[in-house]
Amino acid sequence: MKEKKVSCVGCILINNKNEMLLQKRTYDYHGGIWTTFGGSIDKSEDSYKALKRELLEELGIELSPMYYFKTINFKVKRKNVLCDIYFARINGTKQLRLDEGAGFAYFNKNEIKDLKMLKYNRDLVNDFYKEKRI
Repeated sequence: MKEKKVSCVGCILINNKNEMLLQKRTYDYHGGIWTTFGGSIDKSEDSYKALKRELLEELGIELSPMYYFKTINFKVKRKNVLCDIYFARINGTKQLRLDEGAGFAYFNKNEIKDLKMLKYNRDLVNDFYKEKRI
């Protein structure tokens, strides 16, 4: 069976305390794991436009600027996923509204180590802290 290729986008959101905002997925989708915000790229979008749309859909926010970090490749259920990752600064949670997922919270670098995450997402978070020296 041929693998399907999927393009997606994700965003690492960091507050002024250098804590990362993560989304808890619903239990019917990845079993309640913690992950970065993001989603699929529509055919008419580039990754930056897709991320702006996803953050508006998931959190009700528009962020600018957002900076490209890296592209990661991973497999999920016979799908080869290519995901552009960005990062942005965000302050507070008052303006946020959760429209997708089971919850969201800020975590510091040490707290993230104990969270339930998929390997590719944990590797991404570790790479970000290592490369950005936050």
